[in-house]
Amino acid sequence: MTKIKSPKHRNFDTIIERVKSAKNIRYDIEVAELLGMTQSAFAERKRRNSVPYGELMHLCDEEGISYDWLLDDKGSGPDSSDFAKINIYALAGAGDAKDLEGLEPIDSIVLPVEFSFPSLVALKIRGESMEPTIYDGAVVGVDREDKHIINGKIYAVWIPYEGAVIKRVFIDPEKIILRSDNSRFPTSSYKMSELRDRENIIIGRASWVVQKL
Repeated sequence: MTKIKSPKHRNFDTIIERVKSAKNIRYDIEVAELLGMTQSAFAERKRRNSVPYGELMHLCDEEGISYDWLLDDKGSGPDSSDFAKINIYALAGAGDAKDLEGLEPIDSIVLPVEFSFPSLVALKIRGESMEPTIYDGAVVGVDREDKHIINGKIYAVWIPYEGAVIKRVFIDPEKIILRSDNSRFPTSSYKMSELRDRENIIIGRASWVVQKL
C-alpha cells in the first residue's frame, strides 16, 4: 500500500509557525491541542517532517484560515487544487448489495489529489483484526478496478450476509482464504461453491491507508 506523501515538499515547522501566527499562540502544545493531536503524536510528526494535512484542513474550516496561505503562503481560501475531498463509507453492511456507492457516506477526508481516482472507494476500518498493519479507525482506499488476486495482498472482500471486510486474501481452485494480521483472529475460508456470485466477492485491492499511530 502507498504511504501518503505531500504532492510537493513542505516544511512542518514553517506551517506550524503560520498556525501560531494566525492564532496568536506561542507553543507547540497549543498547536497540538488546536489540531486535536496528542503531544506525542505531534512530536513524532514534527520529527518526521510529516505535515498533518487533514487536521490542518479541519482547523482552516473551523477557524476561517486560508488553507493555501497556511501551506504555501499564498491564496485566499481554504481550498487547494492539490487536494481532493473523498467520501468515506462504513465497512459493515449485511445483505447482497455490492455497490458501496449506493450507501450514504459516513464521513469525508481531504487528501492529495493523486489519492483520488474514479475507481476509488474509501472504507472506515472498525476492529483490530488487521493490526498492526491497519488500526481500528483507519481509512483504507480501495481500487475497485484492481480485482486480480495476488496471494497475500490486502483486499476488500464482500462476504454474503456479513458485508465488506478487509483481509489478506489467498486463493486456490476450490476456496478463498481470508487471513487477519492480528493472530488473535481466526483464519476463515469459503468454498467457491458456497459463494453465489464468486466473481464479485472481491471489491478491490487496498491502495492506501490513512491512520493515527
